[in-house]
Amino acid sequence: MRVEGSGVFQLHWTTCVAYPVRNESFVSTDRDEEFQGRMLVKYSRSRYLDFVASATFADGDHPGPLQHWGLICLNHVVDVVSSEAPSVALRTAN
Repeated sequence: MRVEGSGVFQLHWTTCVAYPVRNESFVSTDRDEEFQGRMLVKYSRSRYLDFVASATFADGDHPGPLQHWGLICLNHVVDVVSSEAPSVALRTAN
């Protein structure tokens, strides 16, 4: 459903290490996490980033320094760990 006057955005990462989707009803906050942003959040410290660092062999050398991004949606939170920021494009309405 599209709300009149709202924008539709496309986000693209060329390299992605991990990406889960969480139901927003079960998301808990952690005082130790540090982030900036509101709907597209960039974490400088997070439990998920710690998990990905321990559960994969991805590191600062390959594919590069890891970044954790969170997309805060209406019913879900999508977390993306990548070595780069996403490209963001505003889509035109069809």
